[in-house]
Amino acid sequence: MGRWAQRRRSGGGPTPLNYMTRAVIGGGGQDVITVTFAYPITAAQFTALNFISNPSEAVGDTVAQVSANVVNVTLDATAAGDTLFSYLTTLGGFNFPQNIAY
Repeated sequence: MGRWAQRRRSGGGPTPLNYMTRAVIGGGGQDVITVTFAYPITAAQFTALNFISNPSEAVGDTVAQVSANVVNVTLDATAAGDTLFSYLTTLGGFNFPQNIAY
């Protein structure tokens, strides 16, 4: 083989899947969840109904951008007393399903 066949390209590996790293109840009330992701995201790429708080089963109404990797999810009911937040979809580039404890 010549030297060109032996060359390696750097970078270009698979893009890591994004995932939630933190969820906090009360980013504006007991029905607002502040969610931090590992990598930058855009609120517009999410469907709010795919976010669920448990055990109350409150579902997302809206998703609003806070910063590059943080969004606020407003739920249709209070999440007070809940212990688990889930993102349930097969959106490309994200681990799914995702569950994170409050």
